[in-house]
Amino acid sequence: MREASKREVNAVIEGGTGHHGVSTLWTHIHPTKEVFIHQYLFETPIDENHTKVVLLNMRNFLTDREDDARFIERNRVVAEQDRDVLEAVRPVVTPPTNTHEVFVIHDAAIARYRDKLREWQSRGWRIDVGTVNRTKDKTAYAIPCPERRFSKNWAIDAIPLIGARERHKSAAE
Repeated sequence: MREASKREVNAVIEGGTGHHGVSTLWTHIHPTKEVFIHQYLFETPIDENHTKVVLLNMRNFLTDREDDARFIERNRVVAEQDRDVLEAVRPVVTPPTNTHEVFVIHDAAIARYRDKLREWQSRGWRIDVGTVNRTKDKTAYAIPCPERRFSKNWAIDAIPLIGARERHKSAAE
């Protein structure tokens, strides 16, 4: 990488990370003003305990095919390091509140993301997994679409959503 950046000394690398919605994360790493690495992580829930993760890694340097293996290997090492740390973390499921967690200044992004999750949940954007698990042997569900707001003639019920019940109750009153 030092060869690609054409730097002879250590330097500050600019970078940042964030999210777009609940399941798309991005990281931008700029080792120099001309050298960029941009990564996008897409997460798709498989069920309540499994998630499919796809990493899109882009760079504007070392772009020959023979350089790909080095970046693929580096990303694999980082993913395995993360996995090794996270496999030991308990509880496995993030608690509904952070009252029993200790956050430090570097956890600010996590705290903001959790605030966003609560906001999205209050809009009815989170599946009520408990209800689905209790009824899954007797009921088929569909992912709700915007058209369900205007028409109630659907053969398959919309999947139960947390927060949606309260919103619909107050709208009916």
